Amino acid sequence: MGENQLNEYRKLRTESLSARRQKAFEDYWALGPNRSIKALLRRYQEIAREEGPQAVPTLSREQIYRWARKDEWEKRALERDRRVYRRAQVEIEEARAGAFKALGSYVTYALRVLEDILTGEEKASAQVKLAAARLVLELAGIEAKEGKEEKKEELPNLPPPPGPDASLADFEDYYRKLLRLGRDSAS
Repeated sequence: MGENQLNEYRKLRTESLSARRQKAFEDYWALGPNRSIKALLRRYQEIAREEGPQAVPTLSREQIYRWARKDEWEKRALERDRRVYRRAQVEIEEARAGAFKALGSYVTYALRVLEDILTGEEKASAQVKLAAARLVLELAGIEAKEGKEEKKEELPNLPPPPGPDASLADFEDYYRKLLRLGRDSAS
């Protein structure tokens, strides 16, 4: 074997070893919060039984411990966990901000509809106007008490409101149904 061939062989062997070391670390990290070298070895033994020993970077406990020590697997895994956690926190906060923005739009629209009902821009029965007024007071944190002379009338069965993740069209349909109920009972 010539010098060039020997150097090429050493280079390929080093690249292969480096790739196997990196694969072993990735497999270690993928074990999650309960990761351990012992768990990685058990996993490699399972894979080797099913797919053969060539399917895993190594089956040598000493080799894995040596790689873990030299490549500081625990430190690297903790750093990566922190990065992943921070990225997830940012994504959650962005989603939360988007949800609050959408909810704010729905509330604004709902208050406009209530205002239209209460001001008479939208025709509605006295019962629907009263229900709208109570809702506005409730949203403001004010408890509405009925007066003694108030005549209690049967309120129509109101449809259930859409959920917090409903679309603007769902809210529009809901308020239109309320308006129809009010017009029907005013007739």
